Amino acid sequence: MLFYTEKNLTAWYNTIGELAGFPVLRGENWHKILIPSCSWPKLYYSINFPPGEETVATASLLEQLSAADAPGVVLCQTGASVATRQSLRKHALAEKSWAAMAMDLQTVASEGSPLPEDFEIGILSEKEAIPAWCKVVDTALMGGIGLNCTLFEKMMASPRFQFLQATFKGRAVASCLLFFHEDTAGLYLIGTLPDFQGKGYGTAITAFGLNQSKKAGARYALLQATPAGEPVYARLGFRKEAEHAVFRLK
Repeated sequence: MLFYTEKNLTAWYNTIGELAGFPVLRGENWHKILIPSCSWPKLYYSINFPPGEETVATASLLEQLSAADAPGVVLCQTGASVATRQSLRKHALAEKSWAAMAMDLQTVASEGSPLPEDFEIGILSEKEAIPAWCKVVDTALMGGIGLNCTLFEKMMASPRFQFLQATFKGRAVASCLLFFHEDTAGLYLIGTLPDFQGKGYGTAITAFGLNQSKKAGARYALLQATPAGEPVYARLGFRKEAEHAVFRLK
């Protein structure tokens, strides 16, 4: 299912760029999404330098980073060579690893587990709900960079996205965004506010997303997991397919 993971991830960035009015730029050895009015998403992906040209290609990439508002984050999808990753690593301020995980939705039960008391999950349909949803994502996942709600409002208007939100006593505490491409559902921006982590809320909203994906007709579910999230998703039935190296360059 790794092929489906790569296709969904690429389509995810392409669709966001098109909705924002800043389509993905494609270089000889990379793709780049850069939305000037937004703090997210800004990154290079599908990086893979030709054999023997890694040093020169990396230098060219670093030159681009000196331009104003250029993204300093590089996501190496599974096709990136070892030499490409080693070259990027020499110029990295930080390196992370995300697990590419997938599952066949035919294995998902029709109903999820009972929810904790005072905890509710639903699908957002009104753009007035976007700011609270964005606040959860920004706090839980982005470090408070300030997300552009206008972009997410455009995403909500597209049938390819479903915004999921979990609330505790009416307060938004967890998020998940479904993105549908062909027969796959990508689960993105799964986050829980710090005060509510470790209580099963992230697991519950992910399970809800899996059921929604199945109801929508998707065959496979896909996501990228941090080391902390990987065991949580594995318990839900996801299987690790590969690793994505993520670099923040100097």
